[in-house]
Amino acid sequence: MKNQITNFLKTDRTFRNGVTLYMTFGKNLSLKKRINVEGNTEFVRNLLFDQLRILAGISDKEYALILKTPVNPVPEVKKVPKAAKIPKAAKAKATSKPVVKTGKSSTNQVNPVPPKK
Repeated sequence: MKNQITNFLKTDRTFRNGVTLYMTFGKNLSLKKRINVEGNTEFVRNLLFDQLRILAGISDKEYALILKTPVNPVPEVKKVPKAAKIPKAAKAKATSKPVVKTGKSSTNQVNPVPPKK
């Protein structure tokens, strides 16, 4: 419990995850009701974090130091590498006969070969 709360205060500090921790470990029904009724207000958030601090046994000094340090930023999303270029020869082989849409159905049909006379 202590490690989870300390880790939360150092790395996360979102209201939603704080509520999850308090609903799991907290005992104060009055605070639980207040969280459900009032939601994410500055007062409730500060009260919630302070109660989590008390549950984890973190001193006021240590808590102040934790709050001074910024939360770890979310890691950047890696860019997807560009697709490899297809050689012209392979492109030419991949092309097929032209496709013509007909009014009869929603499927595409290949141009039929004209009959020989």
